[in-house]
Amino acid sequence: MKSSLKGIANKIGTEITIFSNGKWALNKQMATAIHIGVDVKNANGCVIVDIGDTTTEVFIITGRRVFSHYSTMAVSYDILIQDIVLYMRYMHRLRINEVVAKRIWDAVGSALPDLDEEPAAYDLLGPNSVTALPQKVSVSSTEIAHCLDKSIRRIEFAIQQLLKSAPCGVCTAIACTGICLTGKGASLRGLAKRLETNFHISCLPYPLT
Repeated sequence: MKSSLKGIANKIGTEITIFSNGKWALNKQMATAIHIGVDVKNANGCVIVDIGDTTTEVFIITGRRVFSHYSTMAVSYDILIQDIVLYMRYMHRLRINEVVAKRIWDAVGSALPDLDEEPAAYDLLGPNSVTALPQKVSVSSTEIAHCLDKSIRRIEFAIQQLLKSAPCGVCTAIACTGICLTGKGASLRGLAKRLETNFHISCLPYPLT
């Protein structure tokens, strides 16, 4: 994988870092773009949103390089999961851990409250956070969408900040190319549709890493 990435880097003419011990490294953001299949050689403007475990990175690829980069630890896949944990505790008085929160994410996780005509529901049993007695709760996709709204707004803000720094020509290219989502957080149902609605751009298919 290393030699192939180096060959690609040389072919497209992007920069690599050479360390004193002879090892080299491709720019992290450029490596991510190549890994998920973005045509970095011909990209005139492509926004990539990488919602990783602990950090969300938003960057623009243009002219075979990373034009602009915005990174935040205020939102990530782990933060989104923690949002669910806290929501269940304070809204339903149900104590759950990250494992259960991930099950909720998989079952009814959503970025839009009206994604489905009839909101999906997920039933779970756990200890009450006050009495510790067993309690059964049904949580809907609409609830989880509201629960995650604040963190998703941070992603929207990061994209907006990046677009503000881009020249008109690059923004025009982005309007045609769209957003490429990747990382664990990109698996959230309705996220691509929400970003498309708010930013009026198309969303590229994304492979999850």
